[in-house]
Amino acid sequence: MRPARREVLTLPNVISVIRLVVLVPIVIWLMREPGDRILATAALAMFGATDWIDGFIARRWNMASRVGAVLDPVADRLGIALICAAMTLFGILPVWMLLVIVLTDLALGIVGATRMHATQDSHVTWLGKIRTALIMTGLPLLLLGSAPTLATTPIEAIALGLLSIGVILHLAAGIHYALMLIRIGRQRPTPEV
Repeated sequence: MRPARREVLTLPNVISVIRLVVLVPIVIWLMREPGDRILATAALAMFGATDWIDGFIARRWNMASRVGAVLDPVADRLGIALICAAMTLFGILPVWMLLVIVLTDLALGIVGATRMHATQDSHVTWLGKIRTALIMTGLPLLLLGSAPTLATTPIEAIALGLLSIGVILHLAAGIHYALMLIRIGRQRPTPEV
């Protein structure tokens, strides 16, 4: 078994932490001012890219860890929730989208917490991958479309279309993951106390 320090201080885990504690505040800070929305979009695109990068590094160089298996999705979900909340606060993202994303993640988190032993066997599905791709494409496009210099372009309409599908798929993926965790939990015997 690897030492605990090596389990925590992997490059993918460091990237996940940077994504949450550095990039998310930068995105939110920049989106406050309409004139900085293009820069905010670049930071948001970097947030999405680091999610792919840390996963690639973990798989390619065998740096996957139990800590990373928890840290990566928490950083993603919390980061997206905070960014969506800020976008809603600044009048960029519709409230219903924020509510669906946050409430789905909250419900899934509760189910996951009650089925901790099952989370090791859960895996990302194609539905989840498509949902993530649509949301992580739609959010930067919507932010970009809110920049004053791009206000008359169709970017915002395209982004809202992508996000609407992505948010609906987010709900569907959340229900699917919750059912999968419940099913896995039922298949395993309850440990005796």
